[in-house]
Amino acid sequence: AAALFGTILSKQGTQTVRVWTFQVGNSGSGAAVGAGIASVRLTQTAGAACMPVISVPAVFPLALGNIPAGAWAQGAVTINFTGCGNAAEFTVLVQLSANGGNSTGSVLRNDEER
Repeated sequence: AAALFGTILSKQGTQTVRVWTFQVGNSGSGAAVGAGIASVRLTQTAGAACMPVISVPAVFPLALGNIPAGAWAQGAVTINFTGCGNAAEFTVLVQLSANGGNSTGSVLRNDEER
C-alpha cells in the first residue's frame, strides 16, 4: 500500500504573492496512483489578522500523478498574502490522497511565515 507524506520544499515570489512548492513522497510498498494534494489550509497563529487566499489551483485536488514506492512528486500552490504583515505566522495543514482515497497522508507545519 502507498504511504504519503511531505514537506514544504520552497517558497518563492514577492512579499504578497508566494508560490509554495510541496514535495510529496511515498514511503509505502505500493504505488500511489492518481496522487494529489486534496487541500491546503492555513490557520493564522501570530501577527495582525489577515486572510491569505490560494489562487492556484483554483480548485483542489492538485494532481501529482502516480508516485511509485520510494519516489517523490512536487506540486506548487500560489498564495496571495496581501494585507499580511511580516509578523504573520500560520499553521499549515496539507491533506494528501491517492488510490481513490484509500491512501492518505498529511503535512502539518507550525509557525510558517509567508
